[in-house]
Amino acid sequence: MSSFVTKEMTLIMKKIIGLAFALLLLSPMHAATTYALSCVELPSVDKAYERYDGIIVGKVDEVSRHDDRHEAKLTVSKSYKGVDKQNISIDEDMTWGALNGPSEVGQQYLFFLNKKDGGWENPLCAPTVKIADASEQLAFLKDKEIALDYETAPAEMPSNGSGKADDHAADDQAADNTAIAETDDASSRWTVILIIVIAAAAGAIAYGFVRKRG
Repeated sequence: MSSFVTKEMTLIMKKIIGLAFALLLLSPMHAATTYALSCVELPSVDKAYERYDGIIVGKVDEVSRHDDRHEAKLTVSKSYKGVDKQNISIDEDMTWGALNGPSEVGQQYLFFLNKKDGGWENPLCAPTVKIADASEQLAFLKDKEIALDYETAPAEMPSNGSGKADDHAADDQAADNTAIAETDDASSRWTVILIIVIAAAAGAIAYGFVRKRG
């Protein structure tokens, strides 16, 4: 009887451990997939021009990390919208939506930026791209270049259409928050399931020892 119980418990434990291992593997995969889906469809360059508040060609001079955020200092060589300063700092997620980032020191990018808290943000899922891969976008933007102010005057948003720019920024921020919330919810569900499985395994082990001793 004791041998039968031992074999039965061993079989149950193998199944529980296998299930727990599978859940552990699937949890980050599921969360990453949920997050990635929100960034699959990048806007065309004409739509991106309307959606984002600032569009520039900039070289990354310095990157500093603050928790899960990056602050990148840029030298702007060309501006196509919203930015008239030669030197700016931008905020970005350290993963940059797992698309083309995060920004690398010494690299030059075509940045699509949004206004945030009085500064500039390279938002999640923005179509920012290294300049070497931006030929199509630059062809569209070539007749939209604006002059840079080499003084230290603060950049101002154009008064014409500023309400639309604010609306676009709010929409993009809402989309980013939704993607992050979905990821957090998925991770929480899988964490709870994994805890339940581990608790069941511990209970089964305890039960097996009691039966064996009895």
